[in-house]
Amino acid sequence: INLGLETRVGLMNSISDGFSWTLMKCAHVDQTLLSDQHFVALKIECNLKLAVALTIMEECFLPMFDPRTGVDMIPHVLYNLGSEFARLNYEGFYTVVLEKDDMLLSVASLRIHGAEVAEMPLVATSGKYQRQGMCRRLINAIEELLKSLKVEKLVLSAIPDLVETWTNSFGFTRLEPEDKKKLSKTNMMVFPGTVWLKKPIYQKPIQSTPTEATAKEDRIVCKGLLQKDDLKLSNEEKMSRFEGTCFEMVCGVK
Repeated sequence: INLGLETRVGLMNSISDGFSWTLMKCAHVDQTLLSDQHFVALKIECNLKLAVALTIMEECFLPMFDPRTGVDMIPHVLYNLGSEFARLNYEGFYTVVLEKDDMLLSVASLRIHGAEVAEMPLVATSGKYQRQGMCRRLINAIEELLKSLKVEKLVLSAIPDLVETWTNSFGFTRLEPEDKKKLSKTNMMVFPGTVWLKKPIYQKPIQSTPTEATAKEDRIVCKGLLQKDDLKLSNEEKMSRFEGTCFEMVCGVK
């Protein structure tokens, strides 16, 4: 999953009606790596877009200060800053932006915790583009990304006033107690007074076991193939071919 994410960073993905989305992550690197011109260009572009994304976030949200350290969490999430404290370690975060005509319209923060779950704690749309379906386009893109990575579900924490919007318009449901118990062991961003919601994204294929009917069909097909080939054999060859359990071994039935 991590490799799949890293290979998508900075790549613009075109969608319908002239829109596109991009997965971004701030690169915290040594100066020795800046000799790669392509990397430098990608880093500059990502940082410029992240700066605009932060502006959109700050337009839509009040500062979110960590109660213990006083750190404003929003810029730390957007720039995926690390910390020795687990709850303040945001290195795993990516930023997904929706654009059209080089204009950033909507932005979301995304962190994936293995194949089981991804969290999306922050979603924001620029004021003049709100209520125009921009958030829906962005969420659809994120869901397709997670589906391609085979991530099972997406979770977010919504303020009570927006729970109905997320459930009725975007297909989210409230977390069950069992889900909350599992997620309690995962380092997630938690906001007081919010409601945890989830949405299934990818369903693992169910591995079916051969049934008696399937085995019978295999025996019939196999028998038919043997009989067809036997037309070309002499009587002596036929007898040697059907000795012992040859038929069962060919069919894979014991």
